[in-house]
Parts: sequence; structure tokens; C-alpha cells
Amino acid sequence: MWQNKTLKKDAKFHLRGSFSIGLLLLLVVAAVTFLINFLVGILSGFSISDEILQFINEINNYQYLDDEEIIVMGFVFFSKFLRYSIILGVITLILDIFLLQPFDISVKNWFVRNREVANAPGLDMTFKHFGANYKEVFLGNLWKQLWMFIWALPSIVSGIAATLITIDLGNQAINNDVIEITVLHVSVLSVATIVSVINAFFIINRKLAYLMQPYILADNPKFGYRKSLKLSKKMMKNNKWHTIGLGLSFIGWGILAALLARITLGLSVVVLSVYINQTFAELYGAIRYTAVNRGDVALEELGFIKQDADDYKDSYSNYEENKKQSENLNPYDPDWKNPYASSGSERAPQAEPSESDRRQLDNDIDNSNYDEN
Repeated sequence: MWQNKTLKKDAKFHLRGSFSIGLLLLLVVAAVTFLINFLVGILSGFSISDEILQFINEINNYQYLDDEEIIVMGFVFFSKFLRYSIILGVITLILDIFLLQPFDISVKNWFVRNREVANAPGLDMTFKHFGANYKEVFLGNLWKQLWMFIWALPSIVSGIAATLITIDLGNQAINNDVIEITVLHVSVLSVATIVSVINAFFIINRKLAYLMQPYILADNPKFGYRKSLKLSKKMMKNNKWHTIGLGLSFIGWGILAALLARITLGLSVVVLSVYINQTFAELYGAIRYTAVNRGDVALEELGFIKQDADDYKDSYSNYEENKKQSENLNPYDPDWKNPYASSGSERAPQAEPSESDRRQLDNDIDNSNYDEN
């Protein structure tokens, strides 16, 4: 099984000479994301911070408030908050599917290619998936979001029930200046909370199961939206807990980046994001290496095509040895190239898999009890 320290070591190695480009890439995406969120705030016509300040000011304007009056004001504010949150959530989801996800796949494409080519990929990848491959990327993300919606239905239904109860209480507060909380109110809110908490574990499990789909589409956008999600579930089988551990291993760096965010104007967070993105690209490479050798997917399906020996003989001193390995399934062997790597000239791939690739293959290739969940 791959190890966190190995993936991080590989990430640091592959960021040598390419870190600045990765940083610029994430800064561009961050700027676009900020602009989109800013426009969403304008379109919604609602500022949560303004509502909070108004709520605080209303409390401060009263010298004497009993507990019931404070509760009434709280329900009035909360009912407004829920209404606008639903509107804001729908707008954000639409923009996420149509705009942000293609950027996300382009980012993953850059970091995966960065570990597979001799020279750092260019910034032209930032908008790569808004062109001819946009339809495939859109369908892939829409299919994933549909299944996430299905898995989240218990929480959604519970949330709607809790929202209706809260709005009802808020309307009571607005119209009658008094709130009558019944047993039904308490029961619905309690059940909704329990269902939402339990369902959250299933949602997290599915998010992990679908984690590799964007990377698969980055490798080959024409892989297919159904196949990509199915392959992602296969690839993440027995890797979910380790992936959680990998994410948690960045907590220390995350706290430090957050503390430095004000001093660096948020640059510390973006710098850490470069490191994290490259590490998870290494994770995908390790899991993909095992999946290919196990027969779950062929390199050709992931967009790799076999090169003639003459295409790489000038780039490698061990030309004759590589030529004999024409049937090697290692995507980093010079026999293979990925035409989706860049819109520019092809770059020679690494001749050898990374250390994490070898570890993953050695430990997982003989796993015969590999079932899809």
C-alpha cells in the first residue's frame, strides 16, 4: 500500500522547476472562483454578513430584552437566512457544474501531467476543458452530481422538513410576536438532525468513492461519464481510509497557512494548495498504476497511445532496453504518451514509475478479492 510520506516525497520531487507555474495556475483559478462567487453574491441580493450585523444591531438597540424576545428575533433572522441560503445554493450549484468543475479538471490535468513529463506543462491548460472536451467534462460532472444528490436525499428531505418548521416558527414570531413550540416541532427537528448526521457518513463515503473521476476525465475526457465513475469506485476500493489519512496529514500545514494568510494576503493558502494538489496527483498515479496492471483499465482507454521507438530514441540513453519493453504497461515508459497532456508539443515522459507506484503495485497487484462497492 502506498504511504503518505512517499507520495509527499514524490510531490516535492515533481514540483522542482515547476512550482511557480503551478502557483500561477492556482492563482488564476482562485481569481476566477472569487469573481464567480462575487457575482453570485450580487445576483442573490443578499449578504449574510449584513444580516448578521443587522441582527446584532437590533439586539443592541434594546436595553431590556427577555429571553423570549431574543428567541423571536433569532427565529426571524434564521428564517430569512434559510430562504436566501436555498436560492444561493441553487445558483452556486449551477455555476459549479457549468464553470468551476471544468477548471477543477484542468487543474488536476496539469498536476498529473506535471508528474509524467520532463518539462513543466504550460498555463494553457487552465482553460483546456472549455473547448472541444467541454461536453464530456460537463456530462461527467453532471453524472457524478446526480449520484451525490441521490445519496444526499435523506439529508435534503430532513433539511426541507427542518426548514419548514423553522419558517413556521419565524412566521409566528413576525405575525404574533410569540412562538408556540409544539411536540411536532421538536420531534421533526430531532429526527431531521439524527438523519442528517447519519447520512453525512454515507455522503463522505461516496465523495471518496468518486474522488478519482475528475483525474480519469483529465487523462481522457472521452473515457465516458458512466465508465469514469465506475472506474473511480474500483480504484478507491480499499483506499478510502488511507486517503482520509493523507488529507488529515496536512492539518498542521493548513493551520500554519491560515495563520499566515493575513500577512501574506492569502498567498500562503495557495502555496499549500500547490503542494496538496501535487500530492493527490501522486495518489492518483499510484492507484492508476495498480489499476492498469490489475487489468481494471487499459492505458489506451486512459488516452495513452503507443509510440514508435524512433520517437524517443534520442531522449533516452537506454534506447535498446526500452525498445525491448514494448509491451510494458507502465504509463511512464517511453513507449507511451498521452495526447491530452498538452495542446502544444509532446514532451518525453518519465522512463520509470515513482516510488509510490512501485509500492502500490507490489502490495496490491495480487489482491484477488477486489470487488466493486
